[in-house]
Parts: sequence; structure tokens; C-alpha cells
Amino acid sequence: MKKLSISLMYLMLMGCQIEGPAGPEGPQGDPGGPVGPQGEQGIPGPQGETGEQGPPGPSSGYVPATSGSRLTAIVKNYNGDDGSTYTEITGRYFDTVLNTECYIATAGDLTKRCLPIKNIISISGSGLYADISCTREIALSQKQCYSEQNPVIFTSYTCMTNQYNQYFYRIYNGTIIGAAYQVNSNGVCVELLDTWYSDNYHFIDNMEEILPDTFVLFTE
Repeated sequence: MKKLSISLMYLMLMGCQIEGPAGPEGPQGDPGGPVGPQGEQGIPGPQGETGEQGPPGPSSGYVPATSGSRLTAIVKNYNGDDGSTYTEITGRYFDTVLNTECYIATAGDLTKRCLPIKNIISISGSGLYADISCTREIALSQKQCYSEQNPVIFTSYTCMTNQYNQYFYRIYNGTIIGAAYQVNSNGVCVELLDTWYSDNYHFIDNMEEILPDTFVLFTE
């Protein structure tokens, strides 16, 4: 009888360990609370690999010519058939006050200015004169140098005696005249009849220097 009771108790305990079928899924719980504050920044990661070298940029300190309130820079733009571009700095400007092109050069006062360097003349030593008494010497300028039919601005230049043999320029107003005179071998002032001069040169009278401060000053 005692053995039977022990056996029944053992079976009852074994029955308690048998798993029953799964119940239905319960309802979803409420969403969680608000997002917490951002955490502290982490330690930076290791440096990445060095990238490829980029294309070369313009030379250090390079600045193209620019226009100002009076001078307009003259540049030429070129387009390559591969999409590249090139801007040529001509070194020329257009002076809107004097209505002429000019170049940066050394003026008669040895400053850098934008000067209308054209119509080069020989100021003295021509041996030719504007008057019948041969007292007012004229300047000569080659006709082939002109882009103008009746130029009024002329340029003379002088080489500075320094180690660089630099030039400085003086700018003049002048008047073209049609005839010139010379002193012949007898010491008489006569009209110049040699057509070689008139075919190749302008005779320039009434030369008057234009002061350097008329032109735009450039400084470094």
C-alpha cells in the first residue's frame, strides 16, 4: 500500500512537468519613454589614407589685369576644343579719358604710367624746319608706324644710362605739316624738294609735351 502511494505521487509530479499548448499572443505594450540625451562624442578614429594630388592651380600671387574707373584692360580670351580656356594679358589698356590705348611704361618723370606709346618721333637732329627762315626745327616720324590717318599724339624715348638700359618715354601733342625746309650747302634756307622724305615721313611741328601726371600712375 505504501509503495502504491509513492508511485501515484511520482506520476503526479511527472504530470506537472508536461508543457501545455501555447496561448494566444498578448497585446502590444505601450511605446517606450522619450529619447534620452545625446551621449558624449566618441574618440576620433584613425586618419584616412591620403587622396590623389589635385591639378595644379595658378602661380602664386598671379592676378590678371583688371579694369579701373578710367582704364579698361584689354584681354584676349581663347577657347580650347576640349573645353579649356586661356586668357592672354596683352599689357594694353584703353584710356577712356584720352580715348586711346596705352601701355605701362616709364614716363619722363621716371614713374610707371599708362602711356600712349605710338607714332615714334625723332625730336631733334632732323636738320629740317617748319619755317622759311629755318629757325623752328621739326620732328620726323615714319608713316609706316601709324594706324591713324592724322595722328596728334607722338612719342619720343630715351635710353636711361643704367645697368638695365631701360627706356623712358615722353608724350607730345603735335601738328602734321605738308612741307619742310632745309639749309643748303650755300647756307640758304630752301624748301625741301626730296620726295623721299615726304613719302616716308610725317613732318611734325608745334611739339608740346604732355605732362606725365596726365596719365594714370601705377605703383607696386
